[in-house]
Amino acid sequence: MANHASFSVGSTIRFVTLGNVVVERTLLAKFNAVGTDFSIGALSAELPDTIARAQVLPADWEEYVPHPGELIALCTEKERKAFPASVVRLEPDSASFRRVPFGIMTEFFEFLQAGDSGCPAFLVVGNAVVLLTTWVGFNAFLGGGIGNFITAYLDEVNAAIAAVDALAGISTGYTLTTADLSEFPSY
Repeated sequence: MANHASFSVGSTIRFVTLGNVVVERTLLAKFNAVGTDFSIGALSAELPDTIARAQVLPADWEEYVPHPGELIALCTEKERKAFPASVVRLEPDSASFRRVPFGIMTEFFEFLQAGDSGCPAFLVVGNAVVLLTTWVGFNAFLGGGIGNFITAYLDEVNAAIAAVDALAGISTGYTLTTADLSEFPSY
């Protein structure tokens, strides 16, 4: 979740399986990852295995992706639409995206608007989704979104996971899961 647009404790959060089954959980506690706009939440119960967990890029991601500006991301917005966007850059304070400049994908692009904050942007690596950011805002010039690049904050987000566990009085032992890029060439 984006801290500046997060759910309130006690809110019902809905997840949908690939089989179109809705799974509801209550938000028990939340904690902001220091120095970021990421807010981590503790849920009232485990999610079933039918809900896929997003991964994040590993700290050495640049060895495998030397030119992130050539990537196409899978982005989302508040109307529950998914759309392609070109990655502009992946830096600590700014994962930024713009309208796909070529081909048929331009027809599917959505301009972000007020209320889209907190919606995620992903890469698809194999059959896994890899979280890049949640929207903090949008760039009218580029026509795309911006947010904190989560991989730059692995330690802060993992610390927030432990802190929200403590607030909720639970011990999940969760940490972020990094995507395995070893099948790709390194540069």
